[in-house]
Amino acid sequence: MADVLKVYQGENVVGTAERAEDGTASVTIDGLEAGTEYAAGTYQVAFSNAAGESAKVDVPSFTTKESAPAEPQNVTTETTEDSADVSAE
Repeated sequence: MADVLKVYQGENVVGTAERAEDGTASVTIDGLEAGTEYAAGTYQVAFSNAAGESAKVDVPSFTTKESAPAEPQNVTTETTEDSADVSAE
C-alpha cells in the first residue's frame, strides 16, 4: 500500500491523497470560507500506510482568497437619442 497523506480538522479526516513518485502529495480542502484566515494548527497532516500513521504536523496559517462579486442583478437601461444609462444592483 502506498503512503497516503491525510488532512485532519480535529479528529476528522477532510482529505486524502497518495504520495507521488517524487515523494510529494497534495490535498485540496473544500468548503472553506472566502477571505478567511485559518490559524496554524486548524488543520494537521500525517502520512499513513499499512504499517501505521506518522505523527500529525500542523498546517501553517493561511488566508483564503476573496471571492468574486456576485453577478449583476436587475439590470436596466434608460436611453436617449444618443446615449444609454445602464444600472444594476
